[in-house]
Amino acid sequence: MNLGLGLSFHVEVDLSHFNWRREQIDRFLDNDFMPLVVDSADIIAMTMKSLAPVRSGKLSASITVEQEGRIVYVGPTVDYARYVSRGTRPSPGRFVPAIGKRLINPSLPSFGMHPGIAPNRYIEETADITAARFGASLNQKFKEKIEMIR
Repeated sequence: MNLGLGLSFHVEVDLSHFNWRREQIDRFLDNDFMPLVVDSADIIAMTMKSLAPVRSGKLSASITVEQEGRIVYVGPTVDYARYVSRGTRPSPGRFVPAIGKRLINPSLPSFGMHPGIAPNRYIEETADITAARFGASLNQKFKEKIEMIR
């Protein structure tokens, strides 16, 4: 799955220490824990949409929640999302598709100079806002259930 950026929230749970109760833990993850993760991911997506810069609205509209098994991805899917998030460096010359080349005029150093784009930290801001809120509640729920299984 390609969410455009390669940046998404990713939660992994190492269960190797609990193999003796694997069936109970699997049932808990599927029935109790994953719905909480998906609900949290929906709220994270709404937060990310509200913080995403809006020019045409395509970037914020592309922010989705995708689940593959026990992994939930939250992030934008448009191909230019990485440039908005990470920014770009200044680049000389203007690319002309008709001739397949960049035009650079040595007598006019700023001719066709793209100034670059400053990074927009909307993904990091989303993580800062939501990580403590949902991380602590999911962690507490997980600990409570593990204690019950023991």
